Amino acid sequence: AEISRSYDELDASMRRLQQEVALTAERLKERQNYLRRFMTEDSAAENDRQSAEDERRSRRLSWTRSWDNFSLRSLKNELDALDGQQRDIAGHLLGLTNETIASLDEVLKGAGLSKDTLLAAVETSPSLGSGGPYIAAGQAPDAGDTVLSEPASPADPFAELLLRRSELEQLNHILTNAPFDKPVENYYISSHYGRRSDPLTHRRAAHYGVDMAGWWNSPIHATAGGKVMRAGRNGAYGNYVEIDHGNGFRTRYGHLSKVKVKAGQRLERGDVVGLMGSTGRSTGTHLHYEIWFAKRPLNPLNFFKAADDVRKIQYANSRSG
Repeated sequence: AEISRSYDELDASMRRLQQEVALTAERLKERQNYLRRFMTEDSAAENDRQSAEDERRSRRLSWTRSWDNFSLRSLKNELDALDGQQRDIAGHLLGLTNETIASLDEVLKGAGLSKDTLLAAVETSPSLGSGGPYIAAGQAPDAGDTVLSEPASPADPFAELLLRRSELEQLNHILTNAPFDKPVENYYISSHYGRRSDPLTHRRAAHYGVDMAGWWNSPIHATAGGKVMRAGRNGAYGNYVEIDHGNGFRTRYGHLSKVKVKAGQRLERGDVVGLMGSTGRSTGTHLHYEIWFAKRPLNPLNFFKAADDVRKIQYANSRSG
């Protein structure tokens, strides 16, 4: 709410400055026309007075130069004032942009991400989401993420603003297409992400997703738009769907009673990918749901918690545009 109010105040300042620029431009146009008429008339008069005394011509030229210098100084002062106001607005907008980016970054950290890892994944491998080996239960994922270094801050506030706004726009684009939605409406968590007691062997095992128990044949939805990379039987997953959302994100949907999509199919957010079931290595009706980023699993529950905060920040920022 605070960011939104700040953007509203900044918008009002921008409108006032636009009016001042328009008025100044009109005054400058009138001055230019006057100077052009004056110089034209003066030139014609001088041609008619070729025999006039040199001293009189000198006085006229001296007066003209003095008036012209005064006009130039006045013009420079007005332009300097406008430049100062524009720099003030650019500085305020830069501060709000940095605040928005910092707020998004804080929310992303709660989901196991950061703005740097998101931007780095896109910059270093735009098609990163097209790959990703299957990691068997009990096998730890690789450690370490590539981090994008911060660019040097230019002294010019307009150049810095351009860089930061570009970063924010790219970040918003990534988040808008990230899998923040829930795959099923009515559910309860029957098994959490991380280490757990295996439901069949009762031994300690890794669990790279969450089990969302619910009604048999409940529709399961794509949590973001993307391309179906795999659809069908997949060992312990049973009936299974995997979607590549781009920008390094993939989601997996397991134990479906029925698969409703085909490999290669393009999906929109919310499209039905299958129905809840208990196929594969399962003890009861539920959806096994995984989120992967840059070939590493993330806790889906953290994504669910972060979703509302991300959208609120994006909404406040959208009011500035």
